[in-house]
Amino acid sequence: MAMIKCKECKQEVAASAKACPHCGAADPAMTFSLKVFNLFLFFGLIGLASFGVVSCMGG
Repeated sequence: MAMIKCKECKQEVAASAKACPHCGAADPAMTFSLKVFNLFLFFGLIGLASFGVVSCMGG
């Protein structure tokens, strides 16, 4: 099991934890920069999928 540091209290927490068992922070692994990265990744994949559909249609 992978361990990470909680974004709030910096204690070690399981990477799959939904809340920190030490301080109760929700999503202890999800920092702001990780949320932004996930957002860009999501929209990038949507863009690639859209480009693929348009390319297949000959447009």
